Amino acid sequence: MSKAFIARCCEFHSPETRKIFDLYNLPTSRGTYALLLHLPREKKLRVGRFGTFRFPQGDYVYVGSAFGPGGLRARLARHLRQNKVAHWHIDSLRAHADVRAITFTTAPYGLECVWSQRLSSWRGTRIPVAKFGARDCVENCPAHLIAFSRGISARTLRKLLEHTDAPVRLCALD
Repeated sequence: MSKAFIARCCEFHSPETRKIFDLYNLPTSRGTYALLLHLPREKKLRVGRFGTFRFPQGDYVYVGSAFGPGGLRARLARHLRQNKVAHWHIDSLRAHADVRAITFTTAPYGLECVWSQRLSSWRGTRIPVAKFGARDCVENCPAHLIAFSRGISARTLRKLLEHTDAPVRLCALD
């Protein structure tokens, strides 16, 4: 990672306190994450074998898990890189969308399905591509990518994902 790759991150314990850290300090432990993405203008994108889809301008949240080597730090660093070989569904959208924030938890169990179902049930959301990021989902989620027609702030995203026994951290990127 280069110096230009460093992002400011904030972990909110309460409204009065926050801890600043950078991408280098993201945990290498496993966990679940959500990327808050902003697509600045409408795009037609090919999404793997699913075909080509129209993605309107706006905010999207992609929910994923990082239970492989390198954990959250490695997975999130990959998502933040621009020039990479497309491997996951999110790579096609990520090539055109800006990452505005990342939320994550280091809970030792996956919350990917819980989070995507919670987000997709919020008013003003829609599933842009059925099974996007959820092709092999064991909970049969409609998708792990959710579009927010009225936008969503990083703090609102964090509040929606809070889980009583798994603290959710917010990393807001400039």
